[in-house]
Amino acid sequence: MAKHRTRYVPADSELVMDMSPMIDMVFLLLIFFLTSSQMITHRIDPTVKVPVADTARVPREQIGRIVFNVRENGDITGEWGDMVTPDQVTRMVARRRADTPGLRLHVRADRRTPHEAVQKLIAASAEAGVSDVIFSTFIRDP
Repeated sequence: MAKHRTRYVPADSELVMDMSPMIDMVFLLLIFFLTSSQMITHRIDPTVKVPVADTARVPREQIGRIVFNVRENGDITGEWGDMVTPDQVTRMVARRRADTPGLRLHVRADRRTPHEAVQKLIAASAEAGVSDVIFSTFIRDP
């Protein structure tokens, strides 16, 4: 039979617990959740001043959108601030639509933008098969 040895620990000594495995696990979990969660970021062009609407409401769902900004002069910028043409809009929307079923077009047009510029953006999106449009507006304070 095996004899069990007990180790004597003096009463005045302090017990120490190694925390490094727990810290490693916390970092691994953090990395896991960051990489597995869907990051939702939309680039907002600060030069675009969207209009104010009395009937505006904050949408419940933020996912499933492709955002385009239309500046006062009619220039269209994508989500990352790059200038795009209507043909490029059609290609970008078609690519995103293949990955995201139920994709919606989110238009952030400046309050002084001519309607023709917004129409070009919507038409380019419709060519790619996306006709559900969301317009950005500010909510008027009561």
